[in-house]
Amino acid sequence: MASLAPYVQTLKNFSHVKIAGKSSIGLRDQPAGDLLSIPEMPQQELIDQSDAIILDKSALLPFQKLKETVKLSRHLFIADFPDLSVDSCRELLKLSLEAGTIVQFRNPLVSNPVFHWLQQQWSEPVYLSLSEELPHLPEKKPFLARQLLLFRALFHAEPQKIRVCGLNHLPSGFWFINLRLDYSSNSTLNYELLVQQNNSHQLKAAMPGKYIEADIRLGTCRLNRQEVKPGKFIDDGLSDFLGRIISNTQPLCGLEEYLGTLVTLEEINKKMTLYTPWHL
Repeated sequence: MASLAPYVQTLKNFSHVKIAGKSSIGLRDQPAGDLLSIPEMPQQELIDQSDAIILDKSALLPFQKLKETVKLSRHLFIADFPDLSVDSCRELLKLSLEAGTIVQFRNPLVSNPVFHWLQQQWSEPVYLSLSEELPHLPEKKPFLARQLLLFRALFHAEPQKIRVCGLNHLPSGFWFINLRLDYSSNSTLNYELLVQQNNSHQLKAAMPGKYIEADIRLGTCRLNRQEVKPGKFIDDGLSDFLGRIISNTQPLCGLEEYLGTLVTLEEINKKMTLYTPWHL
């Protein structure tokens, strides 16, 4: 997120939640208003005095300090996708279970109206096709981590089979990457990334009794060739995080899910290094 303001608005809906402070080092300037009344604090002091931490940029909290925070049973809501190795994530998961700490990631599924609507229509087996066009090739690991966490939230499973292919033409800057994931439910995901001077994000899905088409950027959907309105549902996931702290229940998008995502990402990365030109 570009600022802390959306979090403040969500926290205002919970009368029993008190905002202890903020540590804005490394974040871009925040807009005025509600944030002016929140005291600025050193990072460690903020961790020591809080029961829960909203981490807007995970890179600002080094892994060793992240471990210490989890050991202290400080619940964590992480808004981006940390650059963790499989072993580091596995260690964090072990520590969180021992300390009873909830670590939740911002689920990309609930922050997009089209994907939220798609989840409501979901019925497997499903064939899901996603086609995305970007003007520049993104950095591979964070981009794929976000995509895979979204796929994990939709299919509630890791893929059984992974296939990749890709090609590029350096003089023109053209890239094409294809990722195909097959699941034990007889479901399939086909993702295509095209790099050229356009921005688009299209979705098609076939499932029992339903054929869905959507323009994700425009937020338009068609169900069985009839236009439908997905609504304007946007959720930063923070309300769910606070509810899980109160009920002491594990999140749907936590360290266990992120670990599975990283394991899949590691396998995909190996295949992409072998079979595609996308190495960075």
